[in-house]
Amino acid sequence: NLCFFVQNSGVYYQSNGQINIISQNNQLKNLLVRNEKLITYTGSTLYIYSNFTTKDAINVENINDVTSGKDANTFWIATGINGIKGIKKSNEQYTTILENTNNELYSPKRNYNYFMTIENNQLYIVGGGRNSDRLNIPGTLMIYNGNEWFNLDENEVNKEVNKQFPENNFIFTTKDYTGIAVDPKDPTHYFVSAYGEGVLEFRENKFVKLYNHTNSTISPALNKTTEQQFTYNRIGSLTFDKEGNLWMTNCEIDDGSIKVLKADGTWISLIHDKLNHAYQADKILIASNNRKWINSPSPIGIFVLDDKGTIDDVSDDEFDSFTIFKNNNESIEAAGFYCVTEDKNGQIWIGTNRGPVYCLNSKAEISKLQFSRVIRPLEDGNGEGYAFLDGEQINAIAVDGGNRKWIGTQSSGVFLVSEDGMETISNFTTANSPLPSNQVNTLAINQQTGEVFIGTEKGLVSYMGDATEGSEDYSDIYAYPNPVRPEQNDRVTIVGLMNDSNVKITDLKGNIIYQGKSAGGTFTWDCRRKGGGRVATGIYLVLSATPEAKESVVTKIMVVK
Repeated sequence: NLCFFVQNSGVYYQSNGQINIISQNNQLKNLLVRNEKLITYTGSTLYIYSNFTTKDAINVENINDVTSGKDANTFWIATGINGIKGIKKSNEQYTTILENTNNELYSPKRNYNYFMTIENNQLYIVGGGRNSDRLNIPGTLMIYNGNEWFNLDENEVNKEVNKQFPENNFIFTTKDYTGIAVDPKDPTHYFVSAYGEGVLEFRENKFVKLYNHTNSTISPALNKTTEQQFTYNRIGSLTFDKEGNLWMTNCEIDDGSIKVLKADGTWISLIHDKLNHAYQADKILIASNNRKWINSPSPIGIFVLDDKGTIDDVSDDEFDSFTIFKNNNESIEAAGFYCVTEDKNGQIWIGTNRGPVYCLNSKAEISKLQFSRVIRPLEDGNGEGYAFLDGEQINAIAVDGGNRKWIGTQSSGVFLVSEDGMETISNFTTANSPLPSNQVNTLAINQQTGEVFIGTEKGLVSYMGDATEGSEDYSDIYAYPNPVRPEQNDRVTIVGLMNDSNVKITDLKGNIIYQGKSAGGTFTWDCRRKGGGRVATGIYLVLSATPEAKESVVTKIMVVK
């Protein structure tokens, strides 16, 4: 047997106690052995050794990884955003058999995950971004229906945009997508915001129209030339209200930072003093009571608007902004506000640079709203406690079917915490999970299945959570796997429960084996007695009832030991 290894100066092998050099090259990234061939590469050249003296060198841009299948002369190369390249050797020549297929693969097109949402059981991802300026990331829109991926061809979109504006004497490209909103009245109809070009309209995944300063109330950034204005229509995010009006944040302008495309097709601009000069107004949330919440890095703060149901009339609007929240008996001022979401009880949660913050009285008059960090007690019970995730930037907060909070951080992965945030249930990082990065940018949860999608700076992963939206009744309750066999992992899941059901698992004699509360519409059991070992082979009853005991149901599970 031979042992191959890479050092800074090249590739070596060990045989019979001797170290021998194969190649001197300090740019080599990795090596592998496939089909009696040694394969290694730099960022731009693939080297294939048939023996210690004969090698093939193939130039390929942006090599990230290489593998080979059963065919010893066929190689597959990962080339980053350019997809997978396939090459094959025949008659001493290498030919390309597959190239630039990222648009055709059943996978995300790029590892960019800036914002995600789930609508109609489909995952929508925009892979742009922004900071104080645009990032110039290619227009990236990816949609997953549970089986297949749709990846937007931004080149086709750019062609259509240039057709819409034939009078321009420059080539139009749309970049830095920051948000997406699906029409509540038509699931095939959606809008995408861009941090430069404005708002793009799509229907059935086909581009329809671009809205910017020439055909809407969207304003370009200040002090730009006529030509520059076309790439300075900076939209931070967008969302629909219940009436089908599309709300959005318009950045880097003096006033009118809220724009609305009304359901009747007309545009309006809302001007409020405290939101003037909100140059980086970011995400906009429309809460269940129809209030609009906007987080802004500059000026720093949370802005809250109640338009009283009269969008066109700002005279009756209630509006305020906040930068300070409570920490025990003192007030704390955040230096950054990064996300805002609403839980199932109507409570507002906000991500800051000082950890998560929640509104103590979300339904109070806007001027009387108060905020607090999550203060956890010290283990010894002394003192006033500590602020959960103090000093950690919170980029995303999502609420699962059990009203638990999933919290995405800048550097510590993702946390799953209890409904009130007082207990950490899980903390997934690169060290204990497939998470590709500890920087989590965005989160989305499929409330029907419990699947949690985690968008990081290096790619997307999902985790099958154990909480789903509660059902309206018990007509669709079932357990899986059922029966539970010895070779399985002993975890049985009961789904189709009503929200927060009280669940008891008993044997046929009525002895309680295990009990607890469902997470939304889901309950899990590890086939063990509480504090004991695995239960014996037999039939077990699952007794479920609503918290008020107004409705109940019984189902059965077979366990084979």
